[in-house]
Amino acid sequence: MIISVPSYVIPGSYYENVKFIDSYKSYKAVKSIELLFFFFDSETKELFKREKESIKTYTDRFSFTVHMPEHLLLEHVEIVELTRDLAARYIIHLPESNTAQFMGELERWRAMYGNNFLIEN
Repeated sequence: MIISVPSYVIPGSYYENVKFIDSYKSYKAVKSIELLFFFFDSETKELFKREKESIKTYTDRFSFTVHMPEHLLLEHVEIVELTRDLAARYIIHLPESNTAQFMGELERWRAMYGNNFLIEN
């Protein structure tokens, strides 16, 4: 069994949370962190870009998954591009409409980035 926690445990940035999870004695059993991208605006993107290399220093300690925005847009492939050297899996929600079109796009993502997309409902 792999124990995973979200990247928002304490108020703070991605890196501040990863660092906290690593240092908190009760979290030693945690082996995975899900990086939450509920929103992907320019502020979130810039924050993650600034912190990415610091987060990568924890890849020997944790595996990382990425929780994609709930209202996934095709342009959110940018999140995959930004995190693909860090993330083992991507958690996605199917759109409420145009599901067939999105599944076609998801197949293209799988061809480009691998079979590492999990659908959550």
